[in-house]
Amino acid sequence: MSASSSVQKGELEESSPTTATGSIPPPVPQKPPFSRSTLFQILVVGFFRGVEGAIVTGYPEQGKRGRYIATWFTFRNFGNIIGGAISLAINHKTDHRGKIGYETYLGFIAIQCLGFFFGLLLLNPEKVQRDDGTRIEAKRGTPWRTEGKEMWRLLRSKPILLLFPLFWYYGWIQAYPGTYLATYFTVRSRALASFLSAVVGTLATWVSGSIVDLPWAKRRQTRAITAFVLIALLNSATWIWAVYIQNEYRHTKPTLDWGDQSSFGRGFGLYMFERISLGIVENYIYWCISNLSDSPGDQIRYSSLLRGIETAAVAVGFGVQAVPTALITTASINFAFWFIALPFAYYATLQVVQKFDQLEKLESTATDERAVEQVSVGKEA
Repeated sequence: MSASSSVQKGELEESSPTTATGSIPPPVPQKPPFSRSTLFQILVVGFFRGVEGAIVTGYPEQGKRGRYIATWFTFRNFGNIIGGAISLAINHKTDHRGKIGYETYLGFIAIQCLGFFFGLLLLNPEKVQRDDGTRIEAKRGTPWRTEGKEMWRLLRSKPILLLFPLFWYYGWIQAYPGTYLATYFTVRSRALASFLSAVVGTLATWVSGSIVDLPWAKRRQTRAITAFVLIALLNSATWIWAVYIQNEYRHTKPTLDWGDQSSFGRGFGLYMFERISLGIVENYIYWCISNLSDSPGDQIRYSSLLRGIETAAVAVGFGVQAVPTALITTASINFAFWFIALPFAYYATLQVVQKFDQLEKLESTATDERAVEQVSVGKEA
């Protein structure tokens, strides 16, 4: 994602090589003969995953972070939308279960290779000027021992401990929707789902980001709690529905295709709601960590911790899904993880709300001091 903050002209040469380098690996594993360097994939993607969250949480000012996060997800989902459209165009007549053809993957690889060049357009943080005129203070040259101590400090902090179950849930559930889709849907229905899931996921993240950013309620605390309640209701309903549907499908073992509307809608609708739930949770997680600190260093560390926990959960989730595991079991585990994470996420939200309360008090104090100064100046005059 590139920040939409205003920047000085003539500074594009100050690009972000880390972000650009991180965009190299995604095309590599798409076809195994191209490269078998798993270590290279892990290391370089690690650069990208660590820095992209820090960019999206640290570049914008506080009141715009929800929408900037949504903008990032929109750019990211454009790849899924384009890829889904390509897959749908190629496979729209394949009304049976099966694999997607190699020609589809060749299109994906070509698109992914363009990521490196777009990454070079991103400015370094010290060259960014926000819309409100402020700049990003980014310290460089931190000793690795100091960095390690700071990471350990944040890892043990109350907000991260409270958000840990939600981070894990967010990573863990990513394995289930794709397996569910591959198990019950025809090739063309999966292609349609790939396209539409990116669309509804983008809309969902904008809804979440707008709720916390737009001044429909005067107090940001009210907006934060409202967003949390929406997320809680939607995710709870989705996983209750998923367990119910999955219990039915383990007995009927359907093959779902859009040509048979009598059975297609319920199963396809569940997949869409899973993607919507994932989208709003994703936005909310990043919005929470973006408001835990205004320090660019801490924002990078918070983002890295999030991505580390998420990646570990993704690895375990896909590992469990890779071995013979009944989907009703996976759906039930997702259900359990969500309801375990829910109370912790609520108290994490209160941490953000408390910070907003502190900011309001500071702003009120500053306003009172300015008023007193103006009165004093008026009397002297």
